[in-house]
Amino acid sequence: MPPNRSVNDDALRFGAIVNGLRKQRGWTLEDFARFSGMNATYLGVLERGGNMPGLATILRLAEVFGVRAADLVGAVEQARNEARAEQERQQLLLAQSRPAGDRSGDEPGGKDEQPRRTDLNRRDRTVKARRGVGAKKRKRKR
Repeated sequence: MPPNRSVNDDALRFGAIVNGLRKQRGWTLEDFARFSGMNATYLGVLERGGNMPGLATILRLAEVFGVRAADLVGAVEQARNEARAEQERQQLLLAQSRPAGDRSGDEPGGKDEQPRRTDLNRRDRTVKARRGVGAKKRKRKR
């Protein structure tokens, strides 16, 4: 499976957990590939968070590590919850550090923040250019 173009936070968390389990056992990627019957390159990409594993992969990795698949997924869920709690804590600290009434910077790009006019114009020009709307016709030289 080719690596995804965008990085998924849960894929990064899963990869870190798999990497920790592998290193805990003292295995190289080649050892891990041999024990799992999977390609070492794929496993390396997986450990770096480049791919979101499917159910069959999760089940196979759990079998190789001798853990329950639910424990692997549960570890990802726990890491996600911890990251969310930390993010909320940081937002609360930021809000408390601002003077009362100053709400600038809350949720950048949120519903309350309007896009700048130049951004709208640039986006409109890009869309029109893709469609060929309003494009100047070039004169052919004869």
